[in-house]
Amino acid sequence: MHYFEYGQVLGHEGVGEVISVGSKVPADFKGQVFGWGIQLNVLFLFNESNGQAWGMCDLCLEGQEIYCPKRQIQSLHLTERGTFASHYLVNYRFLFRIPEGMDPAYVAPLMGAGATVFSALYNYDVRPSETVAVVGLGRVGHLGVSFLNSWGYRVILLSTSIQKKNDAINLGATDFVLATGDWTPPLFDTVDTLLMVANIKPDKWDQYISILKPRGKIILVTAGTDVLGIPVSPSLPLIYLIYSTHQ
Repeated sequence: MHYFEYGQVLGHEGVGEVISVGSKVPADFKGQVFGWGIQLNVLFLFNESNGQAWGMCDLCLEGQEIYCPKRQIQSLHLTERGTFASHYLVNYRFLFRIPEGMDPAYVAPLMGAGATVFSALYNYDVRPSETVAVVGLGRVGHLGVSFLNSWGYRVILLSTSIQKKNDAINLGATDFVLATGDWTPPLFDTVDTLLMVANIKPDKWDQYISILKPRGKIILVTAGTDVLGIPVSPSLPLIYLIYSTHQ
């Protein structure tokens, strides 16, 4: 639905059975169930002028093809494809084998929202002994809470809506905090990582920063073009701001 304004409702989180494979695809892929996300391919091109091969760049070799300049993303580069279609064409390197017995209705969201928040937590040294505050309980946030709970973290859900409390606790949040008014004192200097998954940016960053321990992390897993407006001051504790962008 992100691209509805452009006349596209394609779908970018898919699960399906492989019915046909190319000559270079492992034979056992056929007949198996796989999931896939937004990335469909990396263009493997050889530049004779400098000897560089896309698909063999540092990012690709590190398993970070999503950042490769020659990546192909469904919603940007291959807009005629979508997971709401009956059939789909994708490079087998970007498929994920699905264990038997898993319901595709539950698997599909893991291919997009799930992969997004999983990679943020996995790649940036968030450790099970830590306390993580999750800001927002939408589509990405609820999976973040579920993952963190399963991994044994103390999870605090921060929300400006009391209606999110029951869902947060049921998903595994250790605590729910209504982030309105003077909500920060009980949490001051107790949070190791702040996971921002809300699309609406805080208008009082100093409150959120105050609950972080020195050397705490702010991981931004959010979309939008709003200015972040994070204050910088010698009186603030050292924090790490983690985000990623790619045009």
